[in-house]
Amino acid sequence: MTLQSSSLTYEVVKSLKNSTLEVLPSFRTEGHLTQLFNHCTEVAEKCGFRAGELPRKGIIPAKIGCGSKAHLRQCNSSTNDSIESCY
Repeated sequence: MTLQSSSLTYEVVKSLKNSTLEVLPSFRTEGHLTQLFNHCTEVAEKCGFRAGELPRKGIIPAKIGCGSKAHLRQCNSSTNDSIESCY
């Protein structure tokens, strides 16, 4: 059955939505992300690609300023500090 199927009913869509919403929080756990990263690393090695490295070091593109994003990680978004205090 696809989303364009003529036999698709509102009840089926509602059930799928509710099932998805129940499962999504478990995908946002550190354990699931670690499992996903390990799986991706295995697939990359099997296919002959270089696997990702943790932690990945973000780089700001040259056209908007260059440099590393490392200083941005020091900001604590849970405080009421203004964004300027992070720079």
